[in-house]
Amino acid sequence: MKKIILVLLIGITSFSAPITRQRNRRVKIEEVKKIEKIEENLDKTINIEEVIDKEPKIIKRKKINKPRYRVGMEISTLPIYHTKTKMFGYYAYKSFSFLPEWKIDVNENFDITLGPKISANLVFGVNNRDQINSNEYSQQSIIDKSTIIISASIGGEIDFNYRLRDNLKAYVGLETQIGIGEKIYTKSGLYDTGEKKEGQIENTFKPYTPYQIFKNTYLTYTGKVSAGLKIREKYNIGIFFGYGKGYFGIEFGQTF
Repeated sequence: MKKIILVLLIGITSFSAPITRQRNRRVKIEEVKKIEKIEENLDKTINIEEVIDKEPKIIKRKKINKPRYRVGMEISTLPIYHTKTKMFGYYAYKSFSFLPEWKIDVNENFDITLGPKISANLVFGVNNRDQINSNEYSQQSIIDKSTIIISASIGGEIDFNYRLRDNLKAYVGLETQIGIGEKIYTKSGLYDTGEKKEGQIENTFKPYTPYQIFKNTYLTYTGKVSAGLKIREKYNIGIFFGYGKGYFGIEFGQTF
């Protein structure tokens, strides 16, 4: 009987040992797989972080910047041919302007600047007519050959700017203004009335009076298209075509 019980105990022990070993192996294998998955997930996370670090940081550009202030000057001197007198004269235009301008960033290379513009304008005209025959006065009456037109105008300007390289931009600008001007004749003698009598080729001339010197007040209109370069976002120089400040001329300015 003792022998039988001993044999049974030995058998039970011998069978339970392999089962326990197999379970331990399975547990170890599962733990190893879990560790491998954790390591794989960590590697993926590290790779994603490295990719994010390598990507360039996107800087949000301001759409509208605070205003800066620009002062400028336009100059134009053009010859004028008088068909009636068959002589050449000229007109010299000078305009001084001030404007606050806002900058709108469209993208890295393109922006727009715009703002209201105030201008003080001076026009000096020479018609080269020193003498004229006049039956009403003397045969050789001295008339004004010089005229000054002063005016003040207000309007707006917009520039389209394209970056060529660092600190250098090309621009195309548009400007419109309206103002009030006064025509003043610069010499004593006769002034052009702007009227003609029957049989006369030229306008009628009359003597000056203080009232007539400042008689010609009128509205002025300005339209201009310009193109040029802007340097360091501070200086600009270019050419323009238009009406009211000369048909053709140069412009330059400085922004603060």
